[in-house]
Order: sequence, then C-alpha cells, then structure tokens
Amino acid sequence: MPVVCIQEVTVRDVDADRFYALLDDLCQQLGGPRQLLACDRFSGWPLRGVYFFFETGEYRREGRDPRVVRVGSHGLNARTQGTPHCGTGWPSTAVAS
Repeated sequence: MPVVCIQEVTVRDVDADRFYALLDDLCQQLGGPRQLLACDRFSGWPLRGVYFFFETGEYRREGRDPRVVRVGSHGLNARTQGTPHCGTGWPSTAVAS
C-alpha cells in the first residue's frame, strides 16, 4: 500500500494563496510587474496606493513562486491611515495598485 502524505492547510495558507492570486490578476491587468529601475515619474504610477516589492531569489513555498518582501504605501496624508513599511532587502520589482 502506498504511503500518502497529507499536508495540513491553515487559514493563513488559504489567505496567502488568495493574496498572491489577487497579485497575479493585477499583474495580468497591468501587463506584468513594473521593474523599478525602468520607472520614472511619467510611468503612470497612481497618486495614492499600496505597493508590493518582490526580490530576485526570494520565493514562496518550494521555491516556485516569487515572494513579497516589502509592502508600503504612498500619497497618504494626515487624514488617511497607512501601515508602516515592512520587509527586508532592497527589492527589484514592484506591483502598484
């Protein structure tokens, strides 16, 4: 009889998978992720929003999918609340929403 491994799936795993699926949808709508080095002030960035950075060599599970290494916001004022920047390293790819 073959051995079957069952991996426990947590709510966090499901939420993370949904988050990355939404980012994939956004990337498809934008025609792919924007490369930070190729962007300037005329690149069509939104005035306010959230950004996600991916870094070359950083992957999610099993080394297949890129992993978000930094999340931040821009264009906030005193009336809007944002979260502080988080992540490590200096990323190379950004997706803006």
